[in-house]
Amino acid sequence: MKAKACTKCRQWKARCDASDGVPGGCSRCRSLNLTCVFDASFKRMSKGKRLQQMSNEIQQLRQALNNSASSNASTSPRQIEDTINVTAGPGIWEAQLQGTSEGTVASPSLQLLPTLSVTTVEIPPAALTVPYRSLGEVGLTRGQIDRYFKTYFARHHQSLPFKVGSESPDEVHSRSPLLFWVVCAVASSWKLQSQLAPMIKSMIAETIHTASHSVETIQALLIMCCWPFKTIRLSDDPSPFYCSIATQMALQLGLHRPSQPYWPLRHGSLSGPSTVVVDAEIRLTTWLACYVVNQMQSSHLGMPSSILPDANLLAAFENPEVNPVLSLLCRIYHLLMQSSWDISANAPTPTGMLDPAARLKMIRHHGKKLLALEEQHLAQMGDAVNMSLLYARLQLQSFALLDDVPLSEDLLDLVKDAETTACELIDATYGMNLSIAPIHTRRAMCYAAFVLVRLLQLPYDVQRELLQDSIERVRQSMSTVITAPDDINHKACTLLQELPYFEDKHRSPPILSRMGASIFYDTLRVYWEHCLEKQMPEEYLDIDRFDWSALGM
Repeated sequence: MKAKACTKCRQWKARCDASDGVPGGCSRCRSLNLTCVFDASFKRMSKGKRLQQMSNEIQQLRQALNNSASSNASTSPRQIEDTINVTAGPGIWEAQLQGTSEGTVASPSLQLLPTLSVTTVEIPPAALTVPYRSLGEVGLTRGQIDRYFKTYFARHHQSLPFKVGSESPDEVHSRSPLLFWVVCAVASSWKLQSQLAPMIKSMIAETIHTASHSVETIQALLIMCCWPFKTIRLSDDPSPFYCSIATQMALQLGLHRPSQPYWPLRHGSLSGPSTVVVDAEIRLTTWLACYVVNQMQSSHLGMPSSILPDANLLAAFENPEVNPVLSLLCRIYHLLMQSSWDISANAPTPTGMLDPAARLKMIRHHGKKLLALEEQHLAQMGDAVNMSLLYARLQLQSFALLDDVPLSEDLLDLVKDAETTACELIDATYGMNLSIAPIHTRRAMCYAAFVLVRLLQLPYDVQRELLQDSIERVRQSMSTVITAPDDINHKACTLLQELPYFEDKHRSPPILSRMGASIFYDTLRVYWEHCLEKQMPEEYLDIDRFDWSALGM
């Protein structure tokens, strides 16, 4: 059965005056120099879908023109104009891209068709600005994308400098859209991050459940672990899960054996005699980044690490192709987790802790190892490495500040060292821009403040005014990254404001089961007891993952 109206008139919901005896079709198609097509199976396209299709066509045209401009040195980019002929019917706008010779495009015009007449209106180029890349309702121009990538590799990537296949936004997008959008989100403003967050989380969920994975997917997950989206509670932070998934993906792809064949090998962009060397370096440094992030997450949560060092991993610390910062981070966190295992995780007691006398000896033993590492690589230490070294040293020293260690003169040197290290760590991070620093920088600052709070609770001769001033500096730094009254940074500031003046009334058993993070959780226990006295909502203390109801209070 032949349609009674052409497809254009059906799309516009307009009366079609075409007849078999009139050549050239209906008057509307003749006025636009279009072929009058009759299709009984044609279905109207909604305005929203048509506008989206128009936007995609414009984006494709812009990309084609940019590629043409880069390959033709005789053509100036300013001579290339993005132009569109737009026609409008009673209910919808419609766009058609028309090209001319020499790779240019006709000048922009807007044709309005409320009736059968045609009117041409010139559109200024600024009105034709279309996002170069879009994710959901968020669109980014080419200038924004270039700036975000430059910002990330200049200011963020140095904190976890694994090797990437390319720093070009287009190349990264072709390899992994997830990595592309993660880089843009991390380097963008808080407002844009909040808009991109739900869509990137959906992309991660979809990527995890795909049949095949890539190094770029692992790198995207590692970046999200270091620069997670803002949360109200740390229990909402998916970073530990992302870290575990990235580790398992790396193991499945064989990244822990960089000299062995890499299974996927699906990117055809790497070619030439150096293919094996470049690919092996990417795989090796990505696996080392997995190790570092895994140790960071484990030390923060007070859990045993899921990646145990083997001969290949330890040998990679000496590999000259590995970035010195990444190599030093591996060494530091390797010693930190090794000390945690020796002091707490492998001990025979119910809490996993060595008895106090043996623990103090082990603290001093591993403290000498960290000191030797600092003396050997002092010249190569930047801010990220120095902060991590101070944090590892402080976590080691905090084993001597737990409740089960009896007060004695033999403990005085470790107490003094913990006081000095905590203040040095706060001084080292006080001037950092926490809005772009990785999350473990804020965690290290807060940990140092909690150690100082613990020192204020002990009956030792400490510089109380200096310690209180250092805690206040942490609060000032944390206040710069508060985005909402109920976010986790605001809660941390409130907690640090009150904690120095609380007394541990020992209404519940001390927490000694969280390895080096036990002092953090035990200080939260003290705060929890005071929250109960004030009858504050339980969710207010949801600073981290811990079953407070298990304390039986």
